[in-house]
Amino acid sequence: MSWGLEFDYVIIGGGHNGLVASIVLARHGARVVVLEANNKLGGESSDAVYKGTRYPRVAYAIGLFPEDLAGYLGIDLDEISVLPDPSWIVLSDGEVSFRWWVRSDKLEEEFRRHSALEGYRRLSRLMELFSECAREKGILYTIDPPSLEVLEDLLNECDEDLGSYATMKWSEGLGGLIPVELWGLFNYPAFYEEPGYTGLYFNMNRGIWRQPYSGMDSLIELLAEKAKSLGVEIILGKRVDRIIVKNGTASGVELLGGARIRARRGILLSANILCLWRLVDEEELDKSISEDVRFNLAILREYKAPVTRVNFFHEGSPPYPVKDYSIKGYPILSIETGSFWGEAAYPTLIDNSLVGQRGIHVVTFTGLAPDVKPEDIAMELGLEKLVGYEQVSPGVLENDYCNITGDPNHIPMLGQFILDKRPFPGWGGYRTPIKGLYHGAASSHPGGQITGIPGHNAAIAMLVDAGLRPRTPLIPRGVLGVD
Repeated sequence: MSWGLEFDYVIIGGGHNGLVASIVLARHGARVVVLEANNKLGGESSDAVYKGTRYPRVAYAIGLFPEDLAGYLGIDLDEISVLPDPSWIVLSDGEVSFRWWVRSDKLEEEFRRHSALEGYRRLSRLMELFSECAREKGILYTIDPPSLEVLEDLLNECDEDLGSYATMKWSEGLGGLIPVELWGLFNYPAFYEEPGYTGLYFNMNRGIWRQPYSGMDSLIELLAEKAKSLGVEIILGKRVDRIIVKNGTASGVELLGGARIRARRGILLSANILCLWRLVDEEELDKSISEDVRFNLAILREYKAPVTRVNFFHEGSPPYPVKDYSIKGYPILSIETGSFWGEAAYPTLIDNSLVGQRGIHVVTFTGLAPDVKPEDIAMELGLEKLVGYEQVSPGVLENDYCNITGDPNHIPMLGQFILDKRPFPGWGGYRTPIKGLYHGAASSHPGGQITGIPGHNAAIAMLVDAGLRPRTPLIPRGVLGVD
């Protein structure tokens, strides 16, 4: 077999996780190439352009990206993001019902107004304990995710109640600390009957959401610059046609057109894990897939996330429904009506340089809006000068980003798809059944949102398998054999 280029590691997918992984690998002296099928980096964490106006096409907040990971990578999130105060606001039928303040004293006053202060204090303390314990015990940063049962034991070592709250249903545990009408402040409705771990995970940032100052591309550009400075080669517009596997070992990739790239140490799939079945002959995968994996595959292949994503293009500045807040940016709006729920962001109000010459602004909406027309959502948002909209359907996500489920987390964060069972039972350590083939994206542990943690962990697993002792301060010393 003849090869073209040769690298130590080939990364398929130039989203934030793929770039994070490339930085970690390159910092350990590896030769790395990132292959991105589109003509720009970022994947679902990138910007698009409409008549000169730049806007976040899918992801709209930096969200859960940890500052300790950013520090390890050598990037500064303060350079590229703003933190409005309040961070977000809940609108119920057009009226402000809650403000999530950054200042703790003001936030506590908000909960006092809802007669839920003591419950919030208890819940907030448990969330702080989870963030601390998850790092101390190697739960989030790890190459060997725990089972739900082991998670309970680990968390109970930090607090006698924390493990139980993490493993029992949200509705029966953490949710019981606050009134039902406030559950949506801490968790998504789809996870109310799932383990409390998911709610704890989504609140690693204490409910405070950074928004990119100059678009989502600003984060991607920071990561790409750091990767290139370490010698990472990035190739755009080259789609991988197949991963070359022989005798149960991955050795390289073949691009559309026939060019081949050899991976001497490993290949990382930094996209929805279900894309693997498009890239590897199913016969090769079938040799080592368990019945549990087959069962979950059957579920996921039929699953389409019921998420509505619409980007609205508005002539001139869109009306922002709330006026009485400290202006350091525009808080994300959580919209609740009788027919839909979702979040609206106003990126072009935060940074006017994103606006094109025609003066077109963007309002992004993401939520649950079954059978609701985009025009009706726009009307609820007061967008009277609408000049168009883009509906990013599950089909668009599948076609443009290989997100086959259309889920923001790639695979839903339900009980059967978390921790050591993410993405499948037996695959939780970022390794596939094929030697030399790894995964590290939102469908990997610990899960979705923009964190970069799956990319970091996958790279560490690859280095360990290469016989190296990775240098990372994020996985606790002595935990899982990594110093």
